[in-house]
Amino acid sequence: MKYFFTQSELAELVGVSPNILRYWEKSISPFKPRRRRGRKLYTRQDLKRALIIKKLLEKGYTLKAASRILRENGTEDVIPEVYSTMIKEIKDFLKELKETVSEMKREIHESLDSRNNSGSY
Repeated sequence: MKYFFTQSELAELVGVSPNILRYWEKSISPFKPRRRRGRKLYTRQDLKRALIIKKLLEKGYTLKAASRILRENGTEDVIPEVYSTMIKEIKDFLKELKETVSEMKREIHESLDSRNNSGSY
């Protein structure tokens, strides 16, 4: 398992651009990146913070409010709520995916049945 992430890796994992991470750093300083050879390296704790910030912003919180929530509660207290939201989103996605697969199967069976009934192969 990886212990450190570059800024671009962290941005990709969180689903934001590196510019957004830089903006968050300037505005609320949620991370304490280490520097190695001029490059910022982020920890798994930084990844947790970034995911929480993103989720709180998606829920309509301001960046300042997200920062305050993290500061007052820490990541461990906020994570269950964030995870439950993420789990719900994943379940919804899986449900949609399952419905799409079922629909595709039905269409394939209908197509095969119509070919079999018409006698053409």
